[in-house]
Amino acid sequence: MRDYGDATVTQEDVKLLNTGGWLNDALVWFFEEYLRVEVANNDPRVCFVSPNVAFLVAQSRSKEIAAELLTSLNLPEKKLILVPVNDAGDGPTQLNYDTAVGNHWSLLVIHERTGPCELSSVEARSVSAAARLITSLLPVRKTLSNVKLLRSPKQSNHSDCGVYVCAMMETVLQSFLADDQMQEFNGIAEEDLPYSSPAIVRSEMRKLVREKCGV
Repeated sequence: MRDYGDATVTQEDVKLLNTGGWLNDALVWFFEEYLRVEVANNDPRVCFVSPNVAFLVAQSRSKEIAAELLTSLNLPEKKLILVPVNDAGDGPTQLNYDTAVGNHWSLLVIHERTGPCELSSVEARSVSAAARLITSLLPVRKTLSNVKLLRSPKQSNHSDCGVYVCAMMETVLQSFLADDQMQEFNGIAEEDLPYSSPAIVRSEMRKLVREKCGV
């Protein structure tokens, strides 16, 4: 077990980077920390909400509790907020986060110009209940509009949603760093991703975990 930033990765977590593995919160959180430190250089305009905190916010169903959980992140001052969303968060209240299990990861993007939007690597007709719930609870500067579902690359199996969330987080972040008004942002196409396949994302994440955590 080794720490990188605020994330902790174990040998068991690393096994999930093999083909067919469903990325857990530890790996998604690790990639958020990598983006925050190495790519965004701790840019004060950007905030990454960890998967476990997002889950607890959803489970709280309370703006007061959410504000307490998120107070250290200073969300009202952020221009871009990235939230990996696990659909376990919109289910029945679960007291033990470690035993909570979801079926899908999606990415909630909140930007001061575009408003809140969800990117999901599976076909969907509407925004997920978890993304709507989390958005309604976030303590931000102004009332957020309804969450929009934007175009995004689609996975071809049942296990790559977390991989796509990580790749899409990097894509959105790079778009913001190039233009913090994100004038051209209206979703993500497959060719916009920084990696040509989910297998390459897994391989690159494995290298990063080895380099940063020695696992």
